[in-house]
Amino acid sequence: MYDLARLTGRLALLAALPALAACGTFRAYEGPERPPEEVARIEEDVDTLGLVPLDYTSAEIVAVDGVSIADHSGSTVGVLPGAHTLEVKGTLRMPAAGILEHPHGRIAFDARAGGKYEFGVGLPGKGGHTTSIIILFDSDSGTALGDTSPAVELAHSAIFDFGGPPWPVADWGRTDALANMTWLPPGQTLDDWQEMIEAQAYLPADPNSIEDPVNHHILVATKQWEESDPPITWSERPTARDWRLLEYHGSAGEGRPEEHGIVLLTGAEGRVHLLVYATRSEATLQANAARWEAAFEGAKLELPTY
Repeated sequence: MYDLARLTGRLALLAALPALAACGTFRAYEGPERPPEEVARIEEDVDTLGLVPLDYTSAEIVAVDGVSIADHSGSTVGVLPGAHTLEVKGTLRMPAAGILEHPHGRIAFDARAGGKYEFGVGLPGKGGHTTSIIILFDSDSGTALGDTSPAVELAHSAIFDFGGPPWPVADWGRTDALANMTWLPPGQTLDDWQEMIEAQAYLPADPNSIEDPVNHHILVATKQWEESDPPITWSERPTARDWRLLEYHGSAGEGRPEEHGIVLLTGAEGRVHLLVYATRSEATLQANAARWEAAFEGAKLELPTY
């Protein structure tokens, strides 16, 4: 599932805040307060500032078993023993891009009486389908109990006419403002791909501001491409439709030498959609260009939900 050796941080416990109970623990259960030995306690607030490439600054529980506790006080949440599902939200700062993201997801686990739990941050292993995850640990044993890696089925939010068998989703991630997905033909991997589809959806809070974190992220990515060696050559395909269609040739970085691609850039209701058909063969690009342009025109991309 994930590679514990690649964890970028563990929980840093903070001073308890005033809450419903004297110890600063929010009771996410009905009835009178139970003694500590009968309750499982989950510590919030992960603080790993200074770690590269990820800087998580917080993690909080926003719902327990489908019941919102988003406005709860305290840094610890108490639940009764048994099966529970936590909805967790974190804040992630990526130093290189200067962007704040808010990854979140659900973690299911079995709580034990008197158990103590905490959050950590990690990078998923092969097949994780996302760029970063929040992990729940048993504080006593250090055992990872679950994480926010979403099921790959939830990433199927764009439909293309592939002209053959459907391509599986190889990698995807989602935050409140960003979503990205990668499709590969059967038999190919992220390490040896020859053709791929990449889709991103950006939802900037202020589409017209260069200071908006999402817009800034796009500008940083564009600058990296333009400064690659050799630089990417862009050209715009003529179109009368309400979107821009670009073609590029050259190294795109990220270990993708001599990549060629067609990019569809469009916007709707403040959201920016970016669809990319990429290949390592210019001949393949030209042979499939018309087919992919038609597929892009009819594609609908939405931010996937958990």
